Amino acid sequence: VADCENHVLRKIDLKAKKVETLAGTGKQVWSRAGGPAKTSSLNSPWDVLLSPDKKTLYIAMAGDHRIWYMDLVKDTVEILAGNGREDIIDGPFNKSSYAQPSGLALHKDILYIADSEGSAVRALDLTKRVADTVLGYANNAEARLFTFGDVDGKMGTAKLQHPLAVAWYQDKLLVADTYNHKIKLLDVAQREIATILGDGKPGKEDGKQARFFEPGGLAVLGDKLYIADTNNHLIRVADLKTREVTTLQIKLPKR
Repeated sequence: VADCENHVLRKIDLKAKKVETLAGTGKQVWSRAGGPAKTSSLNSPWDVLLSPDKKTLYIAMAGDHRIWYMDLVKDTVEILAGNGREDIIDGPFNKSSYAQPSGLALHKDILYIADSEGSAVRALDLTKRVADTVLGYANNAEARLFTFGDVDGKMGTAKLQHPLAVAWYQDKLLVADTYNHKIKLLDVAQREIATILGDGKPGKEDGKQARFFEPGGLAVLGDKLYIADTNNHLIRVADLKTREVTTLQIKLPKR
């Protein structure tokens, strides 16, 4: 768990129902840091993602505009990418810039990032150690940060508004376009995005004309997309084949 405002990472044992702090001291740090996990201070971690070999935990560190990682074997945390400047700059990991990275998705050797304040989707090639912008306005001083909107289409014309989550699905990337109250599907090869759920107006209607209110988290299971519909205080379930949305009914156990 990325425990954002406590500035720590937590681990929940679902069987034993126990919680343990994995990394962080609870103190927010603004400068470059790293080292032993439990004695290293973090800065507003917003999302975590476990590598397939379960040895690495990738961290979207929104507070210092970087991507970090935790080595679960060595029990250390280190910066993976980002120079700490809030911006959208591509290139080698140590020279690249991000703007409140908030969501992570991994496909093969590419780590995808919902780079929220830049209203962009970024891609980190973990083999070549180079960052690229899949959708957004990078390396352009006149149209970089704070260029946002709600426009479907190809890179260069398409716009998002403060996306907070990404999830991989059938060779494409699902994007929670949070401030547009939509779910969009990004073809990363063609660098083209299209709205698949939501009409841009906040609401909580189910069905094929569904509405959301700042969706902030995504998880895919088969052809079902689970959506943290933040301002509706609901979990929504979208059938990605029929595009029909329902609200998850949660039954609390009796105590």
